[in-house]
Amino acid sequence: MQDNMVQLNKNENLYGPSPKCYEEIKNITVDDFIYYSRDSIGVIEKKISDTYQFPTEGIILGYGAEDIIKSLFTHYIFPGDKVLIPSKSWWYYKSLVEQRKAEPVTYPVEASGTKYTTNIDSILSLREEHKPKFILICSPNNPTGNSVDIIRLEEVLKANPDRIVCLDETYWGYSHKDSSPVIMEYLKKYPNFVVIRSFSKYYALAGVRVGFAFCGSEVKNNMMFHSNILGFNRISEKLVLAALGSSDYYESITQKIIKDRDRLYQELNQIPGLTAYESDANFLLVEFPAELINPVDELLKEKGLQIKFFTEEDFTNCARISMGTDVQNEIVLQTIKAKCLTGSTV
Repeated sequence: MQDNMVQLNKNENLYGPSPKCYEEIKNITVDDFIYYSRDSIGVIEKKISDTYQFPTEGIILGYGAEDIIKSLFTHYIFPGDKVLIPSKSWWYYKSLVEQRKAEPVTYPVEASGTKYTTNIDSILSLREEHKPKFILICSPNNPTGNSVDIIRLEEVLKANPDRIVCLDETYWGYSHKDSSPVIMEYLKKYPNFVVIRSFSKYYALAGVRVGFAFCGSEVKNNMMFHSNILGFNRISEKLVLAALGSSDYYESITQKIIKDRDRLYQELNQIPGLTAYESDANFLLVEFPAELINPVDELLKEKGLQIKFFTEEDFTNCARISMGTDVQNEIVLQTIKAKCLTGSTV
């Protein structure tokens, strides 16, 4: 096993950020360390507003998407409250609910063939039965890769005017169709709606730790308590602004990632015993025959590549393969083919 592993297990964007971000790094001065942001707050929000055509007053920032989710839970969820979360998703959602001494109620995320689906009918029925304080939907869902039916999402919003509906879109940007125009219309119509995104995945700035959210008016008013009155660190601010000004670069690498993801999906599903699931994210969930888990894992590590093999019961014999560069993706594909089809170590 190599010491310096290429980590295709954390859903990072290995193409890296825009060249404009590197130029900003070169121009960092001592002032960026000793002074607060000259704009205090508002400069990042203004650039996000211009980029996504959404009012500045409806945007909040956090130390990554995780920070915004935690802030929402801290503000809205208290002991004894019920929270609707997806059944097969990021384990951290349930952990956060339990940390608040609240009760997690799961709705199904179900597999049929090579596709997972978020069950909107169950969300609606569980809403009637449990009367949750907060409803959380992950789209694209991690690790299943499926997006929520954006049209049916409005049914959830209409049925829950008195509780918060949170759409975690951390993995937004890798679908063949951008849902942003519809999402923005919902945000204008439903004051209890909040949509979380991040600079970690699409913008390849995971180490910078800046997340953002679009909020309906009710959520924004309640979340003012969590605003950072002195802004973010000035280096993160510069990098985020450079990234937001590099749409052509990100569109180019995103198309490469989508092309590779779709190719791996098609070719892995041609291998007997394997099931790759459709994905709108920068990763694929793949189910392997049990006897091939360790051999595939070991062979990939010998080649300096690490993918995520799950130990959770919900994803028995499954791995999540983060998309790397086209070269890295090709090595992953050929390694899996060689081991699964012939038992080769080539």
